[in-house]
Amino acid sequence: MKIAQFLVDNNSYLQLVDRENSTTFYLASSSGSLTVLKYLMSLQKFDIERPNNSGMAALAGASAGGHLNVVQYLLENKANVQAEDIFGCTPFYHACLNGHIEVVKFLYEKTKDLNRCRKNGCSPLYAAASSGHLEIVKFLVHNKAHLEKSNEEGHTPLIVACANNHLEVVKFLIES
Repeated sequence: MKIAQFLVDNNSYLQLVDRENSTTFYLASSSGSLTVLKYLMSLQKFDIERPNNSGMAALAGASAGGHLNVVQYLLENKANVQAEDIFGCTPFYHACLNGHIEVVKFLYEKTKDLNRCRKNGCSPLYAAASSGHLEIVKFLVHNKAHLEKSNEEGHTPLIVACANNHLEVVKFLIES
């Protein structure tokens, strides 16, 4: 926080971006720095929806990082819960892929959309199964995620769990 204040006090360029076109605002969100994020929001100089080169806005970065408090704060400040990156991934998808069950549960309550696929047809269940996140797989299946939904290559969550050697996920999907 002291660094952010120092940069502002010395007229430094908080609007500069890194090589991925990520702003200070995005980096604070994706790293879970809620105090810094609130400070930056108070300056009213940042676009909450500004994407980086991958099309990820602050909410997607916070979701991918598992920073529930930041996700909640961004949604309180009108971040778009349905925003997609260049691959068609939503914040919910990023949370499923990266194994952040509390963020998954929170975002599910906001969207109730657990079968929305990215551009290549991969569903959030596919993402969780491919990464071996059993708790998320169970949550999605319990809430009626489509078990047989395949991606554009014809791979289902069960197939990708097998391919990635996630035995517990495979067992659960077969029993479901």
